[in-house]
Amino acid sequence: MTFPLPHMVAARPRGKKPAQVAFSHYVTSSSDVSSYTFNAQNIGPVKANRFVALLVSQFPGTAAARQMTGATVDGVALTFAHRFAQSGNQGNHEIWIGEVPTANVTGTIVINWNATVNNVRVGVFIGSDLESLVPTGTGGVSANGTLISCPVLAGGFALASGQSNNSTSFTYAGNLTDDGDIIADSKTASMAHGMFAANDNASATFTAASASSPSSIIASFR
Repeated sequence: MTFPLPHMVAARPRGKKPAQVAFSHYVTSSSDVSSYTFNAQNIGPVKANRFVALLVSQFPGTAAARQMTGATVDGVALTFAHRFAQSGNQGNHEIWIGEVPTANVTGTIVINWNATVNNVRVGVFIGSDLESLVPTGTGGVSANGTLISCPVLAGGFALASGQSNNSTSFTYAGNLTDDGDIIADSKTASMAHGMFAANDNASATFTAASASSPSSIIASFR
């Protein structure tokens, strides 16, 4: 009996690792500034492929809409992924994401805006094995209690948020994990995340008990 030489054996294809993501915590501020700094924040276990995603909800408190111009985590610049903004002084959501392969388990989070805003609510999500910073699906709506959804690939994950321009409580429904509400400057955000083993549609409905200028955002990644 003869056996093939090692170099003649076909390599077994390696399957893609599913992305991992978990909600870490919220940070908030009611300061009237154009740059927010949150020191000594948890950024998860040290990994070469660790990523951090920030899901940001904000109301400008002025007649003009605002947009983020950048975000860093432990000195590493994140990449803009998705934005859903309402007009004028209504709210907007932003998602920024990036690999943070530093040697620290805590770090400073910095969020910059194109002009002064007077509040911010930020969900910090930590994960690994992300293949691309480009979303595979996105969505957004200016409504209360309205389903938002987007396609998500096998091994991918989704992030979603709803917000209201007042202190209220949200009821969440969908196929994501509810990460609860956060209130800052009498404004409320509710967030959720989920991982998917097969191709699917991520869905979320955020219903505020008493909504003022409500809106929601969703995005998926692989």
